[in-house]
Amino acid sequence: MKSLRFIHLVFGILALAALLSIAWMFVSPHFQSAEMSRVDAVQIRLQAQLDAYQREHGSYPDSLQVLTFTNSSQDIQMLQKMSYHHTQTGYTLSYDGSFHSSVTISTTN
Repeated sequence: MKSLRFIHLVFGILALAALLSIAWMFVSPHFQSAEMSRVDAVQIRLQAQLDAYQREHGSYPDSLQVLTFTNSSQDIQMLQKMSYHHTQTGYTLSYDGSFHSSVTISTTN
């Protein structure tokens, strides 16, 4: 009788795991789309600020710290996941997040 309870417990856990993974398949595209939209918005604002800095100073900044941001907490979290590299001819922006990973934008003067 005890072995039957153990089998029921194992099958119950497996059924719950299967149900959760099926539910995640329906929910995760929404999260991916929302993150993609936020990343795009942050990148557009970053590019505008970088271009304004370049026009004012003649070159792109060495880091994003010189730019000022007054964004939402979600945007600030995304900025922390952004990677910025100043190159001789422009810059490279990369984002590595939960759902939307390794987006890279390169630009040249």
